[in-house]
Amino acid sequence: MILIQVGLALFVLTAFSAFIIDFSVIWLARAQAQNAADAGALAGATARAFDEPAGAGPLTTAAAAQTASANDVYRSAAVATVDATSACPGFAAGGGSDSCVQVNVYRDGTNASTTIPTIVANIFGATSMGVAATATAQVRFGNSTKCLKPWLVPDRFNGPDWAANLPFNPANDTYAPPTGPGGTGFGRADFGTTITLTAAATSRTFYRQLDLSGGGEADFLSFITGCAPLTYSLGDFVTWFPLPNPNPGFQGDQDTAITAVVSQDASAASGGGGTVVTSCAPSSCTCTTCANGLSALLSPRIVIIALVDPSALAANTNPLPIVNLMSMLLLPPDGTGNIRGVIVPTTGLDVTSEESVWFGTGGNTGNAFIAIPTLVR
Repeated sequence: MILIQVGLALFVLTAFSAFIIDFSVIWLARAQAQNAADAGALAGATARAFDEPAGAGPLTTAAAAQTASANDVYRSAAVATVDATSACPGFAAGGGSDSCVQVNVYRDGTNASTTIPTIVANIFGATSMGVAATATAQVRFGNSTKCLKPWLVPDRFNGPDWAANLPFNPANDTYAPPTGPGGTGFGRADFGTTITLTAAATSRTFYRQLDLSGGGEADFLSFITGCAPLTYSLGDFVTWFPLPNPNPGFQGDQDTAITAVVSQDASAASGGGGTVVTSCAPSSCTCTTCANGLSALLSPRIVIIALVDPSALAANTNPLPIVNLMSMLLLPPDGTGNIRGVIVPTTGLDVTSEESVWFGTGGNTGNAFIAIPTLVR
C-alpha cells in the first residue's frame, strides 16, 4: 500500500514539477519576447521618424527586425515579423493614421527551428512550447521645445510674392495656418530643402531676432549656442525686435556663435529627404552642453526656430503667436548675414494646453516637424 501511495505521489509531484518549472520557463520566455517586441517597435518608429521621414521603407523594417532579433528569448534569438506601416490603434492620437510600426515576436512551439523545449513536461508527451508577443510604436507629432533658437521667421504663404521671393503683401498673397486643413505653411514635405533666412526684410524668408529673456545681445548670442530656460509651444507669444542691432559688430558675433554650433558636429551633412548623415551623434559627439539641449543624442546642429503668421509680421504686430516650430540642420554662415539650414525632423515635446495647438487633434499632421517615437501598445 505504501509503495502504491508513493508511486501515485511521485506521479503527482512530477506533474506539479512540470507545471512549476516549465510554466516558469514559458513566462520567462514570454516576458523576454515582450521586451524584444517593445525594443523592435521603438527602433522601427525611431528609424521611420529620422531615417525615413517621408514614409516607412527598408530602413524602418530592418531597424525593427534587427533590434528585436538582438534580444534572446530563452537562450535563442527572437524571431520577429515587422509591419512598418501598421494602422495605429484607435486610442493612439497624436500621429498620422499609418504612423505606427508593429513588431510581432515569437518562439513557435510547432516549428522545430524556433521551439522552446520542455524540461519536465516531456515525460507527459509535451515536448515543446511556444510564446508570442506584439508591440506597436507610433511616430507621434510634438508641439513644444525646450530649446528654441532666438530667430523668428514668417511661415510660407501662397501668392505671386512667394514665387518672386518677396515678403508677404496682403494685396496679393494669402496665408492659412499649418495646424488645420488647407494650411499653406512649411511642412514635412519640405524635408531636405535648404532654406536661407535673410537679415533684410526684402525676401520671403527674412528673420527677426527674438527677445527670449529681455537680456539683450549677450543673452541672444548665448541662446544660439545654448538654450533659453523656457519651454515654448505652438500658440505661445514671442517678442521680436528689428535689425540692425545697435552694435555694429553684431553680425560678426552672430556668425561666430553659429560657427561654434556647426563645429560641435562639423562632419554632419544632409543625406537628402530630411536625413542627416556622417554625424557624430549619438555616440561620439564631445559637447557637454550641446546647442540643441539634447546632449549628444541628436546632432547638435539640428535646431528649432519659430514660424509666425507672415501677414501679422508684415503689419509689425508684436508680440506674435508661434504657428509652427521648424527644425533644420544649421549650415556654416556665408559671411553675408544670412542664416542657412536644411529642413530636417527633430525630437521635442507634446504639451497639451489651452495655449498650444496639438497637431494630433484634427490638425494637419503633415506640417509637424517634431517627431516623438512612442510605445503605444
